[in-house]
Amino acid sequence: IFSGISNLGKAALTAYADYERLGMSLQSLTAREMVNAGMASSLGEAMGAAGVEAQKLQGWIQELAIKSPFQQKDIADSFRMAMAYGFTTNEAQRLTSAMVDYTSATGASGDVMGRIALALGQIKSKGKLAGQEILQLTEAGIPVRQILADSFGVTTAELEKMISKGLVPADQAIEAITKSIEEDFGGAAERQAETFSGLLSSLKDIKEVGLREFFTGTFQAIQPYVAD
Repeated sequence: IFSGISNLGKAALTAYADYERLGMSLQSLTAREMVNAGMASSLGEAMGAAGVEAQKLQGWIQELAIKSPFQQKDIADSFRMAMAYGFTTNEAQRLTSAMVDYTSATGASGDVMGRIALALGQIKSKGKLAGQEILQLTEAGIPVRQILADSFGVTTAELEKMISKGLVPADQAIEAITKSIEEDFGGAAERQAETFSGLLSSLKDIKEVGLREFFTGTFQAIQPYVAD
């Protein structure tokens, strides 16, 4: 019995610590976004207001994890990567939702979701589409050449020439890819969550939420003493 209680406490502490760390990173990213948007003059000034937004984002990540076959960590990592590459909160949420639907529908892992987020982030940071990102997205199973050729109304051969000349703007490429995923795979994550593998994943998320909420008061009470 003691061993069981001890293991439960360790699981609760891990869930609480992970959630706390996620909140801090989201708060920092949101504060940076507020400074870049001119809503605050410094990161320190923005941190207070960013805390409220970070809590909302944590709730969104938690709900998306429960309603999909992925764990909170997979979703949080992809979302934070998008934010780190300069996507706004709304853009990062849309991209993350699309990636969750795509990987759910294709049976891919959370690692694939991370690779897609990385490739889209690199496109964003470069300001244009390059061959390296096409290769990354193709390896993740996304027929990016055909998607972009259809979007720009050109052949794949003509698209290759546009890419080599740097004529495919980042924003247009990302929008075309995201829109294609949404049209083809929208809602796939929630459907997959109703399968047994999805249900087991959702139950694990719910267990973490329950343990964290049950033990939060205890952990907050002892935290100052542990710090001392």
